[in-house]
Amino acid sequence: MKKKRPPGSDLPTDPSHNEFFCGMYSLEEVAMAHVGMVLSPEELAELDLNKATLLAGSYVEGDLKATFSDIVWQCPLKNADNLVKVAFLFEHKSSPPSQPIEVQLLQYFLGIWRREVANGQSPSVIVAIVVYHGARPWSTPSLSDLLRNVPFIFRKYVLQVNFIFTNVSLLPDSFIKTNEAIGVLRSVLLALKYAFDAPKMKQNFVDIAIFAVGKREEPSNEIFLEMLFTYVQKRLDMEVREMENLIESLPEEPRAVALSTYDKIVEKGRQQGLQEGRQRGLQEGRQQGLQEGIQLGIQQEREASKERFALVLIRQTDMSDKQIAQMVGLEVAHVTALRKKAAE
Repeated sequence: MKKKRPPGSDLPTDPSHNEFFCGMYSLEEVAMAHVGMVLSPEELAELDLNKATLLAGSYVEGDLKATFSDIVWQCPLKNADNLVKVAFLFEHKSSPPSQPIEVQLLQYFLGIWRREVANGQSPSVIVAIVVYHGARPWSTPSLSDLLRNVPFIFRKYVLQVNFIFTNVSLLPDSFIKTNEAIGVLRSVLLALKYAFDAPKMKQNFVDIAIFAVGKREEPSNEIFLEMLFTYVQKRLDMEVREMENLIESLPEEPRAVALSTYDKIVEKGRQQGLQEGRQRGLQEGRQQGLQEGIQLGIQQEREASKERFALVLIRQTDMSDKQIAQMVGLEVAHVTALRKKAAE
């Protein structure tokens, strides 16, 4: 069940977008390909991308965690002190935010810097890369837009937050498909670009899959394909058989790899469904057992009350066992046994 989107919220309408983005940009091959795509040759020449590391942990707190993608990669500079490093922050949006993006990015910057300073480290230079693929045009105001009426003399106090903006929706297909330097990032960009256009995603599925399969044999390849196919299937809202038919449309070599991977996805889903079914069955069993226990307890208490009342009548009246049984709702033999026990 999809969560309702609160008024003014920056949460995507479908949480699968953020899951897909975070999963993909946690892979070095994808994240560094995007860095290579958006930085200048001069900037790239200063970086040792081969030593890039994904930073663990979150840099935002409280309710803000639901708003951010929280993917940060750290990379040292080639010809500088080892303490000098560049942190690449990847932020994802599937709809325009309700407030200036600079305000949100500052939350990240402060979180990263606070942690570094607390650990005795030099603060990183942070390059924020905002990736947008929403169906609506990005029309978010910037801080400078909101502060345009500030007198010039006070402009020096206005904080400048620079970031790189990638509007995937506006990237030409030709740019994505022919850009061999970005490798498997082509599949990610095409999937994000057509996330809100099912016919176009289906139309481009062959390219999405072929760029993803490639000729790679890295261990991360299977993880990559699983995330990609799961996301595509969610966006196309397809049943398993329909997705298999779509994969069957691929050329022979990538089709074999894609079908093998998809079979594993289906099997994992089946196993997960079985496990969830078992857990649900156990839970329902516990609930049923609890309910039955409560009912049994109530019944036992009723019987005990009847016996106590019968004993009172036995001790304080001359009523026969049959009369007492009729009055309290017990069997005559039960009353007789109680009378015998009371006499002992």
